[in-house]
Amino acid sequence: MFGVLKLPLTTEPAAVWFDFSSNRKGVHAQTRLAVFRGILQADAYAGFDQLYASGDIHEAACWDHARRYIYDVHARTPTPDTQQLLEMIGELYSIEADIRGKAPDERLRSRQEKTKPLLAKLEATIRAKLATLSTKSALAKAINYSLNHWAALVFYCEDGRVEISNVLAENALRCVALGRNNAQLQIMRSLHRTARHARQCDAPCRDLWRAPNCT
Repeated sequence: MFGVLKLPLTTEPAAVWFDFSSNRKGVHAQTRLAVFRGILQADAYAGFDQLYASGDIHEAACWDHARRYIYDVHARTPTPDTQQLLEMIGELYSIEADIRGKAPDERLRSRQEKTKPLLAKLEATIRAKLATLSTKSALAKAINYSLNHWAALVFYCEDGRVEISNVLAENALRCVALGRNNAQLQIMRSLHRTARHARQCDAPCRDLWRAPNCT
């Protein structure tokens, strides 16, 4: 689990927090955030659902994830409809580019004036398109992802502290993923040295950790 912590009304860089769990069970997130109160911006991971039930934690969804579902359909079978939806989502990001780094109140005001009408138009467009599609079609599934999380996707228009996506946190995690790969490489090299040592050593040791002085 990971997150980006940003103090309000400050120009200080965000703090990144990582917490390792051995699996993806929801209990890990629920335990770590048991006393947290505020806004949680994340993807639609089901393990967070229980955290939202009490109302103490408000869900803010990620437009990068919603866009990705539509983009994947467009990449495979581009149509005027998928192109239109991507362009409409692109307008949302253009607004964010103009207000990036501004105070939360200013961001909120801009979103109320500019973003909310675009979101209303986008919702009407995808609902109208969905009515013409087979429920099994790839585009219908992509649209339903957005509609199923619509309240959380538009929440950023109600709070200027919230981002349009959690891509900052995901990008921050890349260094950990790179470190993991490097660690796996080092472990494999170490195991190779251990196996070679065990074959060559006449002593009753079978690994370098148990016989650190053995050569």
